[in-house]
Amino acid sequence: MSWWEVSLIAAPELAEAVAEVFHRFAPGGVAMEPAGADRVRLVSWVPVTDDLPRTRRRLNEALGHLSLIMPVPPLEEREVPDQDWLQAFREGFRPFHIGQRFVITPSWASYTSAPGETVLVIDPGLAFGTGLHPTTQTCLLALERLAQPGMAVLDLGAGSGILAIAAAKLGVASVLALDTDPDAVRSARENLAANGVPSGVVTVVQGTLEGTSQPRYDLVAANLTAGVLTRLAPQIAAVLRPGAALVAGGILEEQAASVADRFQQEGLHLQDTLAREDWRTLVFRAPDSRSP
Repeated sequence: MSWWEVSLIAAPELAEAVAEVFHRFAPGGVAMEPAGADRVRLVSWVPVTDDLPRTRRRLNEALGHLSLIMPVPPLEEREVPDQDWLQAFREGFRPFHIGQRFVITPSWASYTSAPGETVLVIDPGLAFGTGLHPTTQTCLLALERLAQPGMAVLDLGAGSGILAIAAAKLGVASVLALDTDPDAVRSARENLAANGVPSGVVTVVQGTLEGTSQPRYDLVAANLTAGVLTRLAPQIAAVLRPGAALVAGGILEEQAASVADRFQQEGLHLQDTLAREDWRTLVFRAPDSRSP
């Protein structure tokens, strides 16, 4: 069998969205590799069958819909022999560093960690969160600063489980990882196993905040969107223990002020803003019960 290779070069903030589109039509996965300053090349492979014309049409339609939200660069296409695509896929996703401690690596890469490094094994998959997107990176930077041993953590909109895994490897006592997408739940559980995280530390659940059994958390990571964060602000604030931290990601620069205002209306204090490209991650603190 031969394969039809589709690729495009995009800014990192677009990479996760394009990868999700590619995944709908390409069973072989999506490779991501650096393509110069602030650019990522995404490559995927579709089997050449009688259904290929229909698949190509649907793929282009999906990218067209995405372009209504943000500009999508032109798609490049070519046919490749069967023996080439898998190796190209694996070579396209290499270990990379985020912050002072985190190293993200696919399971097939050979990486020897240095003292003090925390390695996260994340394979490209169907769920958001390979670490390439700026908002995932800033959430990881916030966790690096905030996660402490003994904490109870909520990862809301867990995606690939990358934030839950990071918190677990930083020594927190427990993490509840919630997502409404069954593909994300499956991906997160696979990534937990690949990282050797005990099931007793991280629990992955398909569901929403209404289904949580633990009423309060020391740290909440919510890498969602500005609209969802704003809508869920009262519920998120309600599950924070006194003095707890909230890491709110997935916010575009122009949306940050309105999201901050909404959570401040719930009594939270904006403690920090992490910026990377056009994206912002906001860090809030819940009031301390000892405060007047």
